[in-house]
Amino acid sequence: MEGGNIGFNINNKLVAFNDSQAPIYKDYELANSILKSNESIYKSGTALTKTDNDMYRMQLEEQLQNHNALKSIVYDFESELGMKDIGNIWDANKGAEGEINIIRSKVIDRLVKARNDVANEGIAEKSRKDQASINKAVARSKAIADGKGKGSSTNSSSDNGVVRTSVVKNANGTMTEFGFDSSGNIVTSEPVDAKTYKKQ
Repeated sequence: MEGGNIGFNINNKLVAFNDSQAPIYKDYELANSILKSNESIYKSGTALTKTDNDMYRMQLEEQLQNHNALKSIVYDFESELGMKDIGNIWDANKGAEGEINIIRSKVIDRLVKARNDVANEGIAEKSRKDQASINKAVARSKAIADGKGKGSSTNSSSDNGVVRTSVVKNANGTMTEFGFDSSGNIVTSEPVDAKTYKKQ
């Protein structure tokens, strides 16, 4: 204590308490919002539009105007957000104000790209699940048409080569009518209104 003021010895220099900087805490709230947003995008299985990206970029620009928030995202969440190379740039320039805007832009570009990568992964996963569901429905339909499964099957003839049809309930609750030719190949596939079908 000197002259009534509390001081700290930092790197062999006496720094008055009133002059010391407040500690920078990890911005868990911002990091979690970024990760939760990415998770939601992944689960939706839909592509992001230019408008989606523009709105997200504006949101990040607002959130990362705070110097401490930006620094926390760069340094504190390497395993989740992967900003080590950008942190190296910050270190090399010692946080010079002229470089902060460049660093902020790099962080935003990285986060926008990551969000689009996650969206594409979600689309691919949804496509795999949809194809698996279709394959399962086709197998069930063939079994029904051959009299080996539960469901309905009818014989008919049409110009497109369909000689018999079968209706199956899909995993998501919808119904599909498959048409087979005389060799057992599927030649038509049409959605069926479940409510209308039940009344028949």
